[in-house]
Amino acid sequence: MAGNYPDVPGHRFAIDNDGTQGFRGVVSGTTWSFPTQMTTTELGYLVDDSSTVVASSAGGGRAWLIYFSEPRNVSGLYMAFGSFGPFGGGDLQGVWWSSNTTNGTDGTWTAMTTTGIGGGTTYSLVDSRNNIIAQSVSGCRAIRLQVNDATNRQSSLAAMHIYGSIPLTSNPDRLVLWDSTLDQPLTGSSLDMGDVQRSASATKTFRVKNLSATLTAQSISLSFNALTDGTPSVAASLQASSDGSTFSSTLNIGDLAPGAISSVLTIKLVLPSNAPIGLWSPRISAVAGSWV
Repeated sequence: MAGNYPDVPGHRFAIDNDGTQGFRGVVSGTTWSFPTQMTTTELGYLVDDSSTVVASSAGGGRAWLIYFSEPRNVSGLYMAFGSFGPFGGGDLQGVWWSSNTTNGTDGTWTAMTTTGIGGGTTYSLVDSRNNIIAQSVSGCRAIRLQVNDATNRQSSLAAMHIYGSIPLTSNPDRLVLWDSTLDQPLTGSSLDMGDVQRSASATKTFRVKNLSATLTAQSISLSFNALTDGTPSVAASLQASSDGSTFSSTLNIGDLAPGAISSVLTIKLVLPSNAPIGLWSPRISAVAGSWV
């Protein structure tokens, strides 16, 4: 453990900006329908660390679908529900995954582990770290769930944190955060700074790899952001360096040829004396300006 909380079991998928699509709909018996696509903002509400919910409408069973842009391995799942409107909250009926669905209604679906997941009406940041339910799913293309099959009730989904990894062979023309010494990707907890006191700092090292076998990633920029941030900003307390001594909020590490790995990079968290207390999950991005 990096701090007082268990290590996360994988990377929390950034479903709001990694090509994932989300849909809301209904289920009646074995018939599923997903007529409403979620917006990027709504997907952000599911993956962030706030209690903001995405609400369904009343009447019948509520159905939700998360459709990945490529097959993924899922190692953990945290969900939280809330109540919406006059009818109260919904009850989780089940969560399923598929490796071969094309639209969320066809294909083969297998039940996921749900013991201990959700059911409450209040999102808890502490629970989101302590109550991640382990999964062992390979080649997952989509996840769907059913909430409350009672007529004329409304449900809302406050969080759907999906943890895991994207196989290196899936969508290969991309950048991956790489271990600083080992020839392997970072784990989900590799950059966890643990428990850092106010007016203190902590550092982590890593590299960036270009997985593409044919394309060069040009003008790669590192930056930090947070869907849920504090005051003052936790994301703004992070800086990056290519030499371990000169740090900045954004960093251009140049180009990476096909299959190349960058030099060792350092990120530093410097907390001010008035830093917000609690759990925070800022994100680091490595984005190529172009691929040639």
